Amino acid sequence: MDNTNRIGATDEYHIIGRGLVGWHADGINVRSSGGDIEPRTWWTDGHIIPPYQAQAVEGAPVYDAAGADVDAFSKFVISGPMVNPGVPDDQGSGALDYVTVATYVHMLRERVPGVRFGAVHNGEIVWE
Repeated sequence: MDNTNRIGATDEYHIIGRGLVGWHADGINVRSSGGDIEPRTWWTDGHIIPPYQAQAVEGAPVYDAAGADVDAFSKFVISGPMVNPGVPDDQGSGALDYVTVATYVHMLRERVPGVRFGAVHNGEIVWE
């Protein structure tokens, strides 16, 4: 079952990505930036922070743009739509519009060379 666009979830990530600076994840009512796909120890108290994929829905897409064409990725991020796992349908394709997770990943594949893709399966990332 593909849960990447499931409406109503409150604490699970529906897409995980790394831009040119760091990792981030997005869900229906949860968003995070600065996390990781590796478990990390919180420096102040030794608390282990789980990786994003441990908190993601099964099948959630993962993209890594660290090796992507910088100009193409920057243009996509600045002028392309924003991903919103909570929208049932695409609401345009411009800079202030929202699109579904599936549309966002499709657009990344088409417009930005060098992005690596994968998906979350059983709490782990499986890269293509």
